[in-house]
Amino acid sequence: MNTRTGGLPDIRRRLISPAVADSTVFVGSRDGRLYAIDAESGEKVWHFEAGSRIDSSPAVADGIVYFGSNDGKLYALQADTGRKLWDFETKYPIKSSMAVADDIVYFGADDYHIYALDTENGKKRWRFNTGEIILSSPTVAEGIIYVAGLNDFCYMLNAFNGSLRLEFASYAPIISSPVVQDGTAYFTTSRGNLYAIDGTARNWLWENTLRGFW
Repeated sequence: MNTRTGGLPDIRRRLISPAVADSTVFVGSRDGRLYAIDAESGEKVWHFEAGSRIDSSPAVADGIVYFGSNDGKLYALQADTGRKLWDFETKYPIKSSMAVADDIVYFGADDYHIYALDTENGKKRWRFNTGEIILSSPTVAEGIIYVAGLNDFCYMLNAFNGSLRLEFASYAPIISSPVVQDGTAYFTTSRGNLYAIDGTARNWLWENTLRGFW
């Protein structure tokens, strides 16, 4: 049992979601392979072997598939062939899923940082220390990165330089990826609290406690 989550089931053990693009399904596995599967026939198109099991859900953008592995690397592969274009090493497991926007790929790692990399060559643009492991996926909206951690904080960062715009304390581990619509970010905590934050005005809007959430 994970003591960090106050006796809740171990939320660090994630289920991997697939990504679909151009009639191909991309999904990682605990055997350390990323698979490309034909969406119509279910036949394997190709697979790529990472250095360790994959707990990160892939993302596909502009013909490139991005995913992280427990070997501490983020990989960028050609989506149609599986050929590796580049990788970036954090030296810590990557369980966060990717977000891609404006030629930048964003993700969190177990070294307590969220990273922003250039999609063309994998070079680091910036990183931000969140103080805890990042499991949820970052969300990009209108030049702002929304990312939540197990340290009870939701951060809003400048998407281009990583500078902090706002941090919001929820007083419970945040287990969901933030969802953003019309400048408002929504996320839930392990205690069953649903929060809404105005990312433009940089203030808290409301909180709702959900019964039977966990």
